[in-house]
Amino acid sequence: MWLQRAAMHARQQTGVPHWDPCRPLLLLLQRGKDSRSKTPTALFSFSSTVSILELLIKLLEHIDKPSDLLALALLFKSFSKAIIPVHLDHRIIRCAPGDTIVWQHLIDHPHFTRRVRNLIMPGEVSNEDLVETATIPRRIRSSLRTQIDSFRYEEMLLGAISSSMKNLRHFEWDSATKLRTGHEQSPFLSHLFHQFMRSDTVVTFVT
Repeated sequence: MWLQRAAMHARQQTGVPHWDPCRPLLLLLQRGKDSRSKTPTALFSFSSTVSILELLIKLLEHIDKPSDLLALALLFKSFSKAIIPVHLDHRIIRCAPGDTIVWQHLIDHPHFTRRVRNLIMPGEVSNEDLVETATIPRRIRSSLRTQIDSFRYEEMLLGAISSSMKNLRHFEWDSATKLRTGHEQSPFLSHLFHQFMRSDTVVTFVT
């Protein structure tokens, strides 16, 4: 688990071999996820309305050694590195269905695809417009290229990623969306994603 590895790294950086910041943080996260849960620790005696920030402040009040505080700070730094950019960049994907480099990126990295929560496919739009408005992973923005001439290839890519978006919450697409300028509209898009998306996924049609 990366959180445990981060805690180990923090201990190595500070020379603290025994203090484990991982356990209290896991308890805090569990408490924040489910306010009804009973946190099995004597450090906290809060009501269910207390925020995560207040719990963290309370945790800091029970830490005496500067080395332990530094270990906790390094752990939060590891949190930041784990979230940005790999999680932050993939929560929302906005691009045209014909931008095959984006879809190929998601197929090549299925663990990124599972992180997508919001997928937006605008109507017909130029490649230049997408550079200005698209929300796509940072690591591939600089390599955005002209759409390739393979209608079948694009269908295959969309079919492959739709089955991998296990955690998709919102799918928005323009009913006039075309795979590429000059081609017919693509009504198969809604059927494609409906086949694989979660039952609680919200679908928005832009007409």
